[in-house]
Amino acid sequence: MGDSALASIDTVLARLAGSAEYSGELAVHFGWSSRFFRFFNNPAAYEHLRSAGLDVISNDTLRQSVISYYDSWVPTLRWVEETVVLRNWESYLLPHMMTKFEFEGSWMPAIPRDYTALALPVCGQKSVGK
Repeated sequence: MGDSALASIDTVLARLAGSAEYSGELAVHFGWSSRFFRFFNNPAAYEHLRSAGLDVISNDTLRQSVISYYDSWVPTLRWVEETVVLRNWESYLLPHMMTKFEFEGSWMPAIPRDYTALALPVCGQKSVGK
């Protein structure tokens, strides 16, 4: 699903940079381009392994990878989500979407209030999904 958000961003940037006229299909791309995905992690299996003893994983490389993932990567990903993604969503993207678009939420189409004004700042932008 993350690829579809990037594809929508690329579609919007290409249309704006190319001075294309507004079409209704762009509302879907504007809406999808504002999406982000939550990090979902269920540590139950890891907690069970820890309580049973991680040495039940006989492969040292695999055991270290599992430990590294749950003890280092999971907290890092949660921190990034909470401090970077959610704060930027709440403080910048959502207010911007609410003022510049008829917008009900990140899974819904977003109809620009002034499509031609949106085209000015993005001319010459490159693709973000490639």
